[in-house]
Amino acid sequence: MQARWKPYAPASPAQFTAADDIAVYDLAQELLTTRAVSDASYKRATDALGMPAVLNVIAVLGYYGLIAMTLKTFMGPPEGVTDPFADVG
Repeated sequence: MQARWKPYAPASPAQFTAADDIAVYDLAQELLTTRAVSDASYKRATDALGMPAVLNVIAVLGYYGLIAMTLKTFMGPPEGVTDPFADVG
């Protein structure tokens, strides 16, 4: 059986032009990939967004992580539904 989708391939980084979009993207990428934010990135984000917006970005990322881990731990497939990716290595 041939898969109907192509395996994931890393994409090019997003290209933004607005300073606030760049700040959010860079902050999120650094936090999600390194599990930390450097002082330089933190300063760039707070300069571009302000402290309340930086706090909101961090909170949304953390909340999403909480929900994702909870669903992966406690939610299985519904009864009678087979895993559509079972045959994908």
